[in-house]
Amino acid sequence: MAGLITALDELLDRTVVFGYDRIGYRIRSAAWDNQDQEADLGGRVFVVTGANSGLGYASALELSRRGARVRMVCRNADRAQAAARQIQQAVPGALIQTDLADLAEPKEVRALAERILREETRLDGLINNAGVLLHERSVNSMGIEGTFATNCLAYFLLGALLAPLLAATPGGRAVNVSSGGMYLAGLNVDDPQFTRRKYDGLQAYAETKRAEVVLAALWSHTPAFGARAWSMHPGWADTNAVQQSLPVFRALMQLTLRSAEQGADTILWLASHKHPQTVESGAFFFDRKARRTHRLERTRSTAAELKRFWDLCCELCDYRGPIQPSEAAYNYAARQL
Repeated sequence: MAGLITALDELLDRTVVFGYDRIGYRIRSAAWDNQDQEADLGGRVFVVTGANSGLGYASALELSRRGARVRMVCRNADRAQAAARQIQQAVPGALIQTDLADLAEPKEVRALAERILREETRLDGLINNAGVLLHERSVNSMGIEGTFATNCLAYFLLGALLAPLLAATPGGRAVNVSSGGMYLAGLNVDDPQFTRRKYDGLQAYAETKRAEVVLAALWSHTPAFGARAWSMHPGWADTNAVQQSLPVFRALMQLTLRSAEQGADTILWLASHKHPQTVESGAFFFDRKARRTHRLERTRSTAAELKRFWDLCCELCDYRGPIQPSEAAYNYAARQL
């Protein structure tokens, strides 16, 4: 049976259509026994961005069910409070805290990180989930394009600033929630903000989702980061983001889209893995298995291009801290299959 599941998994991953929907999830999950997950997360602390809906909400809810204390990072106060109330109703006694921050603004990301560092003595997991898919180009208060600011720079800066607390916590880990759409794009280090190209929201989204995979790979081989780091994609899940940003796609695929809970499964598997040291740090996961990071040669970047990307993130975020990848980290990320 295990061999059959493995063969089906490979076939589904190649076909995409049936692999990314609920059919693929049901086939693969038949082989899972959950013995490698922590059922009791009492005393653990997690930060989940974009936690008021979709994958972030599903992650915060399940972490709460397992006894963890969860800091839900949201942009809108009303939606944050409503989501927290829903979790507390579903899990009486849930240890939920809401943190308000517009992650498109580096100054708000810094304030959030400073607050967490001031108030917490441990951080078991950072789940970078918040994201946007904008169909028209917009900029933040610093003039930085909104998709790049939210989906890339926020992950970069929050990871760098919270790394010391993650590293000081036994088993500390970071999970970047990417998208299968990243397979269609590489990093565009020459024009990541579409200042010279005609703006394409789907392309901008795919490029930043690629960037999230790159960040996890670089963190994982940067000794100063000091914690495990992974990226993953959820498959095609029926979230508010899909409903609002991809209505035609949702209408066509609605009957087979995954639930948010199914999409969040690998997030939780990584966040609660009993033996994180056995899970390859820097790898890209889907349905609890490390996957290829490239399907097209044109999506690859050289080590030199990856360094340019990192340096750009440092410049735009005014980051001069100790989390700086070595040549080995750039080479690892460039070599990923």
